Amino acid sequence: MTAPTTKVVVFRTGSGRYAIDVDRVASVHRAGDVQLVPDPRPGVLGMTRIADDNIPVVIPFGPAGAYVVLVEGTDRRFGLAVDEIVGLVEVAPGQLEGAPPGQRDALIGGVLGGSDGITLVVDVDLVEGLLR
Repeated sequence: MTAPTTKVVVFRTGSGRYAIDVDRVASVHRAGDVQLVPDPRPGVLGMTRIADDNIPVVIPFGPAGAYVVLVEGTDRRFGLAVDEIVGLVEVAPGQLEGAPPGQRDALIGGVLGGSDGITLVVDVDLVEGLLR
């Protein structure tokens, strides 16, 4: 029996091309108003309001962008600021490689290589850790 494919939402930031498992993405929004928080932890931008909820917004992959990807974390929802939404990509079994070596904060859980170059796959649980 062939292993099933998975789908990821691919996006760009100033530092590269990234992806998140589609099952962890609740929605995508224009960035709009993000209230900066004073003295934030590294990688934290501020708060935004989405569907009557106050949502923390993180920027682990570069400065704030035009969109906020609303992500389903383990303990909470949070926003990930990105520059551009590339689209939905199907990932075949065996296409995803392990986490890249040399990460200080280990926010990337895997690597996809393709005709568009390298796409780094975000480990949502580790990014959520920026808020703890």
